Amino acid sequence: RSTPVYGTCDVLVVGGGPAGSTIGGLLAQKNKHVVILEKEHFPRFHIGESLLPLNLPLFDRLGISDEVHRIGVYKPGADLVSDAHNAATTFRFAENPYLSVGYSYQVRRSDFDKLLLDNSRRLGAEVLEGVRVTDVRLDEERPRVTSKNDDGTTTEWAARFLVDATGRDTLLTSKLGLKRINKHNNTAAVFGHFRNVPPRSGDKEGMITVYLFEHGWFWMIPLPDGVMSVGVVGTQTFFKERKANLETLFSSAVAETPSLAAHMKNAERIGPLTSCADYSYDSQSYVGKNHILVGDAAAFIDPLFSSGVMMAMSSAAYGAAVVKDLLDGRG
Repeated sequence: RSTPVYGTCDVLVVGGGPAGSTIGGLLAQKNKHVVILEKEHFPRFHIGESLLPLNLPLFDRLGISDEVHRIGVYKPGADLVSDAHNAATTFRFAENPYLSVGYSYQVRRSDFDKLLLDNSRRLGAEVLEGVRVTDVRLDEERPRVTSKNDDGTTTEWAARFLVDATGRDTLLTSKLGLKRINKHNNTAAVFGHFRNVPPRSGDKEGMITVYLFEHGWFWMIPLPDGVMSVGVVGTQTFFKERKANLETLFSSAVAETPSLAAHMKNAERIGPLTSCADYSYDSQSYVGKNHILVGDAAAFIDPLFSSGVMMAMSSAAYGAAVVKDLLDGRG
């Protein structure tokens, strides 16, 4: 066994997704010594590609608005379609008097998340990729974290404050036994990227389209370079009853939704389909004396309204203000 390396910092952030990159970057802006540990190497595939208008003020704060505009597809709103009711409803951000911004973007998350993580470096955070946390101890004055690099090197970290931004890995919530699963919202998803799926046109160009069907709903999200993200969300019972491979299951669900099937008739899938359980959960506690949970590490909601990235970044921004004040008060 190799001798561990020792590291110290003001704030140790575990997870480099939107929540971790946001809180890490904002605290580094405030001259805190921030280290972000990310288990993967970016860019990497991730779902959750449709953003909300409330993301945009945070892009301004982080100094990335121009870059997001460059990599994103302009999103003026959302269209909901129900074949069973022969009905469609359109929601336009610009028509909502409570929104200060009347549009958002659809993004390929591999590009978007890398942009955020690279930007946290630009703002002064130390980012270490390919580093997995193997142990956390909160019973001391300072949180103690053990991590292992891809090359097998072990590091023992002592931080003044620990941020859990591990997403649905829920590092602290699981360790402390605080996770509450909402069994009334217990869904699963199958999704993939496609070409030759025509986007919406006219004043609906760029919108996310949600197709409702008997067992759940589909999303159709236009991405750059003519790619369409399409996914189906349904009850776990729906998936278990089908007992089919992902391709058969996905195809049968598409066939049950005529308006979607018409859009998908010439679709060419890029890469494999992916599945995940979308059950909703939260933590019984989001904060402690020397730690905080942000983003999906704190709570996850079935993402029908594209709330995931916005909630991750917003909770991280609020968390950054709290952590800064706590650290400044401790001297």
